[in-house]
Amino acid sequence: MKKTTRYLILLILLAITAGFVFIDGSLSKSARAIDLEKLPLALGGWRGKSYPVEERILRILETEYILDRDYVNGDGKHLYLSIVYYPDNKIGFHNPESCNTGAGSKIIQKDVLPIGNQNPNTQQDGFKANRLILQRTQGDKVILYFFVSGNYMTYDYLKFRLYMMKQQMSFRRPSGAQIQIHSAIISDLKTTVSVMEDFIQNLVPLLPDYLS
Repeated sequence: MKKTTRYLILLILLAITAGFVFIDGSLSKSARAIDLEKLPLALGGWRGKSYPVEERILRILETEYILDRDYVNGDGKHLYLSIVYYPDNKIGFHNPESCNTGAGSKIIQKDVLPIGNQNPNTQQDGFKANRLILQRTQGDKVILYFFVSGNYMTYDYLKFRLYMMKQQMSFRRPSGAQIQIHSAIISDLKTTVSVMEDFIQNLVPLLPDYLS
């Protein structure tokens, strides 16, 4: 290959790189602040209570947009909701599989749970969430989690990042969030998951309005 051809290719690659850097900087500057606390405390038959997030957690996750809430329904069933949001593509999600295991806690089952299509505007025909079942000394626990970017929701982290990349290449701001719902296993796994699904049915249709 001639030197001039190699130099031309190098210049083209540098121009493409510079273009992506420019796009990234421009979109980061246009990132819009949101207020997660505006997410309703009342979700169907559920009532929520917010808890302050420790400064240490904010520093570790490198975002100021974190929501921690406890929700309870009319039957006294409790769920924990965690939302971690990033207004641009500089995302630092921590793997739930790692964050929720440790002394006295281990994952005994991991799979994908079909929830159904609660929101016809989520750009997919069905809705699924990752499911973790943890065995703990203080009682077993279920975690459901998924990812949101605008109207797009998925359990698949790779698809989530690819979607954000496509948004960025289309000169759109690629914000994103990770949603986690936790519940102690109430009486049996099926009952617990059914209660969690009821909560998700009330939560999912609202997310695009409060996370974009």
